[in-house]
Amino acid sequence: MTGALHHRGPDGTGFHFEQHVGLGHQRLSIIDLKTGRQPMKNEDGTLWLVLNGEIYNFLELKKELKAKGHVFSTQSDSEVVLHLYEEMGERCVEKLIGMFAFAIWDRKRRRLFLARDRFGMKPLHYFIGKDTFLFASEIKALLQYPGLDKALNFSALDQYFTFLYVLEPSTIFEEIQKLPPAHYLICEENKITLQKYWDFEFPSQKKHSEKFYEEGLKSRLEESIKLTLRSDVPVGVFLSGGIDSSVVTALVKAQERKVKTFSVTFEETLYSEKTYSRLAAKTFKTDHHELMVTKQDALRAIPKLASFLDEPFADSSAIPTYLISKFAKGFVKTVLTGEGGDELFAGYPWQKSRISGKGSLKDLLTVPSKMIFNHQARQSLYSAEVRRKIPGNIFKDVDIDLGYLKKLNTLDQYLYLDFKTYLPSDMLAKMDRMSMANSLEGRFPFLNHPLVEFVNSVPSSLKLKNGIRKYLLKKTFGAMIPKAILKRPKMGFSVPLNTWMWEQGKFRDFVYDVLFDSKTKRRGYFNYAVIEKMFLEHDRLITMHDQRIWTLLMFELWHRNFLDA
Repeated sequence: MTGALHHRGPDGTGFHFEQHVGLGHQRLSIIDLKTGRQPMKNEDGTLWLVLNGEIYNFLELKKELKAKGHVFSTQSDSEVVLHLYEEMGERCVEKLIGMFAFAIWDRKRRRLFLARDRFGMKPLHYFIGKDTFLFASEIKALLQYPGLDKALNFSALDQYFTFLYVLEPSTIFEEIQKLPPAHYLICEENKITLQKYWDFEFPSQKKHSEKFYEEGLKSRLEESIKLTLRSDVPVGVFLSGGIDSSVVTALVKAQERKVKTFSVTFEETLYSEKTYSRLAAKTFKTDHHELMVTKQDALRAIPKLASFLDEPFADSSAIPTYLISKFAKGFVKTVLTGEGGDELFAGYPWQKSRISGKGSLKDLLTVPSKMIFNHQARQSLYSAEVRRKIPGNIFKDVDIDLGYLKKLNTLDQYLYLDFKTYLPSDMLAKMDRMSMANSLEGRFPFLNHPLVEFVNSVPSSLKLKNGIRKYLLKKTFGAMIPKAILKRPKMGFSVPLNTWMWEQGKFRDFVYDVLFDSKTKRRGYFNYAVIEKMFLEHDRLITMHDQRIWTLLMFELWHRNFLDA
């Protein structure tokens, strides 16, 4: 199981075994390079920890804990979690600022305690067997266990063909679950308890001046940058030339003398952001590095994506994310990114375009994830056998409080849903899997919860004002950012799939050969007359089906990696 996660931590392997319990860890050394090995124990060996992630406020917590008599044997941020658990038990998670998934074996209580960060920045999967409980950062580790049945979760399959990804806490496997963000799990005396310890909420919004909110945002984001820069290895920034990454870069530059930045460009000029990323790099005087991604680069990377993603995942920006992570690893071990900025400050086009009307709750739930196949299209796509196996509720088990959602204004409803669905299941999952596939750690300054809680207290009218998305963010940091970047239209991190799939050549041939392979067609999931019609319409430029075709391709490649193997 641990060997299957070597790419997440090639700097060291560690184990702890005792009666009925085994812990394994693959280490990516970021803080305390010499003495931070895991599994890590407390003073008397009654507690053992394995942790993936970073605790950004560990120095402040360590100072508090030392004052209470706790003795530390390392300089690691992870050791703080052990002593905090000694002090507070499961409530230790309430004090942590950072991204984390961890497990503590409490020998005295014969208890296993698992916890995940508030936004799902780090993954944690688990399996409950007849007399076995297993957990791991990635699904591929759990699949090493011979007693696990790889039965397909057809509800998750339907989610995938709706949204491009599987919604938390489900996985594509019936027997494997994700621990939801902001939850902990206790396995004790053959009983499993799941508990939420934090939620994404909008407090009663008191009216203050714009200046009050600008000053509050500035101080909190600067503090978040300061915390996320804590590292014993070089830290870089993914710089797209958008507002989020530009603000992060500007604030990093203000605290660091030298900053390495990395961006992706494409031969297809409509998809290339190099004008803006170069402008930002020049303005902030960074040590800038560009990676040109070609159709051939993408073709070589695609088979690797399926193996690292573990589940069907059809956000095509995984391609450049994987390649820029591989490129950046040659220079740094950690990168800061702008994930969370759009979700916090209303940066997505759908948040603006549908703000004028509430619509039904069902309509709202489909908006954050850019529906790929609507219900009718999915019914046409699936074979009769698959249609019989798919349950009716596509949002089954998703952590959405419908009662609370109904009370929110329209914009806050979209922001709430993005944080519950699109952010953890697409954006953060993509960034974690693609960066860690290359042993590179991604950090997200916009997602430290003290900052998020403050921004949630800001009136929605200051996030989307007079048609201006991210109004407060732009107003607060506008003087630092080039005007061309402030005024540029939202582009998103997309790839020229439509061009690559339409042009004759190796890329299109690869897609066609995979989807129309006799082995693929025999699986019996789909009505192939519908798929043939898609290709015909796409080839003749009647309808561009590139995203739908890509979704089918990534499902088949996943199937070959994880079910056929």
